[in-house]
Amino acid sequence: MDRVPQSGNDAGETHFAVKKVMEPVLIVGSSRAKYHYDSIIFTDSLCLDTYNIGRPGYYISYHCCLINMILDRYTPDMIIWDISLESLFARAQDPIRILNPYYWDYRAVQEAIDEKEGKTARIKNISNIYRYNGLIVDLFDSWLDGTKVDSLKGMEPIIYTGKKVDPEMSIKKSVGGPIDSARVKRLHDTLHRLSEAGVKVFVFDSPEYSIREPDRDKSSQSIIYEECQCFSIPVFDNRSLEYFLHHPELFLDDGHLFDDGARLYSQIAAHQINQYLQEESGKSEISDE
Repeated sequence: MDRVPQSGNDAGETHFAVKKVMEPVLIVGSSRAKYHYDSIIFTDSLCLDTYNIGRPGYYISYHCCLINMILDRYTPDMIIWDISLESLFARAQDPIRILNPYYWDYRAVQEAIDEKEGKTARIKNISNIYRYNGLIVDLFDSWLDGTKVDSLKGMEPIIYTGKKVDPEMSIKKSVGGPIDSARVKRLHDTLHRLSEAGVKVFVFDSPEYSIREPDRDKSSQSIIYEECQCFSIPVFDNRSLEYFLHHPELFLDDGHLFDDGARLYSQIAAHQINQYLQEESGKSEISDE
């Protein structure tokens, strides 16, 4: 695995994030992080090199494991974390199969897989065949794409090709249901470790083109807010930013922006971070007087 190059697939990019990324600012999340946060804009705005390690199709448990694996190697200055505010519901998707190759190397991965797979996880993961099952094609593709130059620093823009969201806005239903207590603990432990390491964390949920159910289940959102508040981490719920709700042409579907929308949103999010940092700096100066 150590010789797997960076590439545009799950195995290659996960390995690159775990073993090689060294930027002081990291963007973490699923597809909405990957497609919505322009690393170059954040680099210019924050005056800090930024890399986007978002992975489409992978959610809060994967994010927590990835952050912990990176912290075992180095400490970034800042993490910009796009979290779906509904990701703590047990019914919400939360795959971590891609992390099986790291089972014996990282405690965070071992604990997450043991929790999901039960008592047999340790026995099954003794086998290399089991740990790498389903990843061989990705690993081979990584070798083929190994010379690719990543000028966008991990960000992957969605280019308009003719398809776009229906301008008739849909009503987005809440996932709802019971909360996954293991995910809550995983989030808490990860935020605690980041806080102890002195990493500045900013949590976001990026724009959507949809209407939220007025009586939706907000329990997952409330817990994420509470956990972030415990560690003085700001949360920016940008799902319903008014400008984006009036511009359906910026969306591929109800949850993903085209590149023009992503650049605009990146400027907004970077401004929110800078504004927060300036306000905190002002409070510190007042308290020192």
